[in-house]
Amino acid sequence: MSLSSGRGPASLFIVYICLMWIGSGRVGITALTSTERLTSRHESNWAVLVSTSRFWLNYRHIVNTMSIYHVVKRLGIPDSNIILMIPDDMACNARNPLPAQLFNNESHWLDVYGQDVEVDYRGYEVTVSNFLQVLTGRHDSNVPRSKRLMSDASSNVLVYLSGHGGDEFIKFNDVEELLAQDLADALAQMAEKGRL
Repeated sequence: MSLSSGRGPASLFIVYICLMWIGSGRVGITALTSTERLTSRHESNWAVLVSTSRFWLNYRHIVNTMSIYHVVKRLGIPDSNIILMIPDDMACNARNPLPAQLFNNESHWLDVYGQDVEVDYRGYEVTVSNFLQVLTGRHDSNVPRSKRLMSDASSNVLVYLSGHGGDEFIKFNDVEELLAQDLADALAQMAEKGRL
């Protein structure tokens, strides 16, 4: 299904917010046959994972993002190819009964915050501006390579956002909003610049 066949701007934003692979200079979600998978021109996989919510009541958003982080690592994407943006205020929150740990279920069998987590942007660094800079590659010269999405035309890029939103927007840190059109523009720039 191509994004251009959606039912309007709201449906486009929902598709962008869901898990999606972006590649081959086109933005969309397609079902690949086994033959197409074997002949893919993609040589690297990248992930941009963002929890956009702060405060204890939004525990689920950071845990959702951390769960996806562990899934992509388990599927073979190294930390060097993952940009992780989290508010990072849950693990050490005074209300957390298990300090320095985060769990995605009641049995507490997997600490998704664990010791092998590399956070690239934390706290007040999780902004709309920084997120769009990661996607488009328009960073200040002092931003380290480890905080940059170094994808190219032969890359798959997974973009995952977890947080609060509404029709055509998602909130960042309960302070600012990322609009659907701004995200669409950033993805179009990525395609034009050969970043996917």
